Amino acid sequence: MKTKANAFKGKISKGYDILKKNIFPNYFDLQKIVALELKKNLKSKPHLLDIGLGTGVSTETAFSVNKNAHITAVDNSAEMTKQAKHTLLECITEGKLLVVTNDALKFLKTAKTASFDAIFSVLTIHNFTNSYKKKALKEIYRVMKKEAIFVNADKIAQNNINEHQKHFKDKLELIRTEFSKENRQDLVKEWTDHYLVDNKPNIKINEKELRTLMEDAGFTSIKKIYREGMDAIIIAKKTVD
Repeated sequence: MKTKANAFKGKISKGYDILKKNIFPNYFDLQKIVALELKKNLKSKPHLLDIGLGTGVSTETAFSVNKNAHITAVDNSAEMTKQAKHTLLECITEGKLLVVTNDALKFLKTAKTASFDAIFSVLTIHNFTNSYKKKALKEIYRVMKKEAIFVNADKIAQNNINEHQKHFKDKLELIRTEFSKENRQDLVKEWTDHYLVDNKPNIKINEKELRTLMEDAGFTSIKKIYREGMDAIIIAKKTVD
């Protein structure tokens, strides 16, 4: 798999809640914007796909504004999906949620063409190598129904390299400061290493490069609806079968 294999496991998985609270002050804003964007574009009882379930926050937030939705959520981390299953047990019991522990691309390749009314992803796709992103975006487009929307909230580099590097350095300093407050030097190292990998040429992607990959996959109406620092939300549609 051409990703940062099991990017969230062990110590880094256990430090995820600290990260959300202190290092991603806009974390829940991202979740809400994604959920509301889905709501604006969905009919009753939609079938959604969440790529990168994590601990279940993105799926839970999507359900909060799309109560009649059925969601399939995929993540390659067994530790993360275990946490999510506990958090979202009621949704699973009601038959509204299917949790899949699998590689995203492997899952997408087995999914039927035109099977989802919308696909969303929060802070996941940046973990893929750029060659993997290209393949994944093509599969995402294939499994979307006509007029379906794709909402991607992620680390997406700014086109201006100097701006990107400034925000990147600021984030590394924030990681050092916040985890040190918790006396977690182990997590300082693990999260710093995680971000350094994110910034490698074969993984980092800027807005212009991502737009090109999406256009090549077939997406139309590609639009940035949010940007704060390293984080952006890009939406796009599938307008032809």
